[in-house]
Amino acid sequence: MTKLSCALLVGAFFSLSFLVGHVHSFFILSHHGSLLNARLDPIVSPGKVSGHLHSFVGSSSISSDEDYDSVRGDDACTTSGVGADLSSYWTPTLFQYSQADDSFTAMNLSFVNTYYLNRGGSASDSSNSTSSSSNSTSTGSKSTSDSSKSTSGSSNSNNESSNSTKRDSSSTGKIVAFPKGFRMLAGDAMARQPANTTQLRNAISFVCLNYDGQSPQTSTIPTGPCPDGLRAQITFPSCWDGKNLDSEDHKSHVAYPEGDNADSGDCPSSHPHRFMTLFYEFVWSTGKTATNPDESKWVFANGDMQGVSFHGDFLNGWDVDVLQEAIDSCTGSLFNNLEQCAPLAKSLDRDAASKCAIKQRSSIKGISPETVSGPLKSLPGCNTIFNGKLKGQGGCSGGDEDTGSSSSSSSSSTSSSSSPASTSTSKHRSSAKAAAVRKSSTSTSPSLKTKGHGLQKKCQHYKNHQKRRLDTLES
Repeated sequence: MTKLSCALLVGAFFSLSFLVGHVHSFFILSHHGSLLNARLDPIVSPGKVSGHLHSFVGSSSISSDEDYDSVRGDDACTTSGVGADLSSYWTPTLFQYSQADDSFTAMNLSFVNTYYLNRGGSASDSSNSTSSSSNSTSTGSKSTSDSSKSTSGSSNSNNESSNSTKRDSSSTGKIVAFPKGFRMLAGDAMARQPANTTQLRNAISFVCLNYDGQSPQTSTIPTGPCPDGLRAQITFPSCWDGKNLDSEDHKSHVAYPEGDNADSGDCPSSHPHRFMTLFYEFVWSTGKTATNPDESKWVFANGDMQGVSFHGDFLNGWDVDVLQEAIDSCTGSLFNNLEQCAPLAKSLDRDAASKCAIKQRSSIKGISPETVSGPLKSLPGCNTIFNGKLKGQGGCSGGDEDTGSSSSSSSSSTSSSSSPASTSTSKHRSSAKAAAVRKSSTSTSPSLKTKGHGLQKKCQHYKNHQKRRLDTLES
């Protein structure tokens, strides 16, 4: 077992002890660091520069207007390890703010786990048989029939899926695969206060990782110390209306189950079709910033120091037949042991996943030319910290910079990088002095650089500890 895969497994055990409800079958796709940090949001701001920086994993075919066909392009690779999954997964980038020189530095994304959980109430408890659905096969085809892009500010109510009649789950409780062209959001980039329902608050959490001690889960960004990283977690809605691949707010076509739990329960009658529950873990290396006295100086790219606006985006790039076959035939707690799931194992290539990279950042369609790595005098997009003790820090002022809006976020439209915007600008002090764009580094957490035997000891310790907790949950 490699050092990194051990750390990923430890993280998985931690997460399952925190997830609410019954533990059913599931698998985890593990991604080794970030593919790209960029002001792109193909769902909310297609074809434009996003209001803040996002960190992407999954398909390497990233662009400002990516869709089902483009993420499954012939030249695309994936960090997920499964060639059949060329989905795109992203969240806002985490920064460290330094009061010493009034600067922001993007933190390294150590790894990401994307969970596919068979969770729910009575519907999912009796859902899937072991036979594959409609004799689906692992063809790896890249059909274009249902790939429809959303457009900024317009309704997608007519963007309907032909799969809703093919795989009708409304009466049987059957879990269906995400259809071609499907996309959704979780969380709210514009939120300035905690969510107004228990369920929505339960959908977002943070874990201060300490493999030698306690790793508490919190509803806001922790203050530390977090010697083994800071993990941001978000649960996506798992109930679908069965018709729309997207919606104007990128949320209305999906819903969380009934009740207070974000990841389990029966689907409401308005959204009767059930998906696997998608759950993200983005683990950021805290490095020398593991301890932050008084209040954390970690801040998300949109200016959030508390985490109330943390959000995640998902753009489906699965070979739908392969995912459906995996849902139907792969049972048990697989974790990342994907070799045990034949539909996934057919295209499993961990070595290719570890080498998957963006070939040329500057060639990405719609990417902002600004520098996003190293100490910056402002958050990309000129976002101002809008909460916490450092509220008001950041933004852009002086020189040739435009004044950025504190409300710049992925929920706001922004201009392209070639023209100035009144509420969000791509200019800031560090980029004004550089013509070349430096690629963000994605080094692993310092905890993963320890001697192998030490990490293996930690891994075994927590495997045993969390296995006992998992057994308790299942009993």
